[in-house]
Amino acid sequence: EAIVSIDGFAALYEQRTGKTWVTGAVLEVEKDITKDVLLIGPLTNLESTWGKFLAEKLPWYSVHRDLESFKKDKSEHRILLLNYEAVTPLLKKLRRLKWDRCVYDEGQRLKNRASRSSRDAGLLAASCKRRLVLTGTPIDGNPRDLWAILRFVAPYVFGTRWKDFENEYLEEPKLDMKKK
Repeated sequence: EAIVSIDGFAALYEQRTGKTWVTGAVLEVEKDITKDVLLIGPLTNLESTWGKFLAEKLPWYSVHRDLESFKKDKSEHRILLLNYEAVTPLLKKLRRLKWDRCVYDEGQRLKNRASRSSRDAGLLAASCKRRLVLTGTPIDGNPRDLWAILRFVAPYVFGTRWKDFENEYLEEPKLDMKKK
């Protein structure tokens, strides 16, 4: 209910706790309003996890692994499954489409704000009506890691420019080097 009630949501669940099933439930509940879905994840589990799950549990979605077959398909419910590395060369084309739901699986890959994947996600956010990030490990030790994830999930919260966030929310430590 929380995920479908707002436009952007980060599902920060522990590993192996059913993020795939939660996403499936969201897509089923949103069936009337979610027609076109962009799902981005690691290459290693796109077919073994997502392809298999979607075919079995959400058969009304036609699932595509390339943008051209996705665009040619005129069915009512379509999902484009891409791995992180495939997004960059397609970014301009992906941004021209209007996605009802964009999902990033293993969203911890977005936490490095300067990485290509993180910047791509930040640019894609405007093309997605509703955004969802799935991760079991959002922070490795520094809460700053969340900014890049939120740049995609909810860009209106902390903004889309790191410098603005840094100026507003981060404070340089004041160290007195004369003290021991």
